[in-house]
Amino acid sequence: MKRTISTLLFAALMLITTASSAHEKFKDKVDACHLTLFNNQTYIPFLGMGNIVNSKWHPGIATGLVFDGKERKRYMSFTTVNVGFFHHRFIQAGLQIYGSRGIDYRINEKFSIVGTAGAGYLHSVTLHKTFVADENGNYTVSGRLGRPQAMIALSGGLGYNFRFGSRSAQCQLTYQPWMQFPFIKSYVPLLPNNALQFAVRYNLKSSILK
Repeated sequence: MKRTISTLLFAALMLITTASSAHEKFKDKVDACHLTLFNNQTYIPFLGMGNIVNSKWHPGIATGLVFDGKERKRYMSFTTVNVGFFHHRFIQAGLQIYGSRGIDYRINEKFSIVGTAGAGYLHSVTLHKTFVADENGNYTVSGRLGRPQAMIALSGGLGYNFRFGSRSAQCQLTYQPWMQFPFIKSYVPLLPNNALQFAVRYNLKSSILK
């Protein structure tokens, strides 16, 4: 547990540093930033929703930049660029780099329905030793540096809009089913994941509150 916490703290520091550097480079174009904490489980999407709360905690953290799009009276589109890290005990740790497109539909002044769809790169590292046999029948440890994979994701949930100083912000509670591939080509090419996410979006320029 201590190792997991230390890894998450290091990942959080790296992610915040990366987001800060990116913000400095694109600060004239960025509308908001976000910080997300999540719990990840490997179950069939939607059918495994209950296990996100009832099963063991497999923590993750993500951050990113938000670029707002079209804004109407009731809704606003947006694009996000995200970097995340998660640790699934005994199975894998993963670095996520992905983008998403989303909609923020305002129910009233305080509450919104938020939905996104995204895809990107996943670098996964197996947390147990794997062995490969050579031509002489000897086994050696493989996969220490991890392997490149891809991911696709959907998410949906509720947002709560509020003021934070002179800016507006939004707390979000969302459910994200996502897939990683190829996981094990021979018999598990597509691994389903489920994440329960708590995020805070802080608006740097434009406001979702009028």
